[in-house]
Amino acid sequence: MNFPLIQWMRIKDVKTFLVSGSWRNWLIVKLENDSGLHGVGEATLEGKSKTVEAAVHELARYLVGKDPFAIDGTFRKCTTGGSTRAVKS
Repeated sequence: MNFPLIQWMRIKDVKTFLVSGSWRNWLIVKLENDSGLHGVGEATLEGKSKTVEAAVHELARYLVGKDPFAIDGTFRKCTTGGSTRAVKS
């Protein structure tokens, strides 16, 4: 299969939706890209929904403009600040 749009796709927005449930809150995250496609995921951490929502918005500043298919590099950058050095304890 050939997907010509893939090489040009960029994340354009990150939205969060805090949904109240009967026994927990759910944080839904929606990534939108410039081709009109979107992805939806869940980022709930029991009792910390507002904290996680703030973290998602903090990371959104980094994600907007990035390639949505560069998953490994994006994950590394978001979780380690891009550092690949080992840390001694």
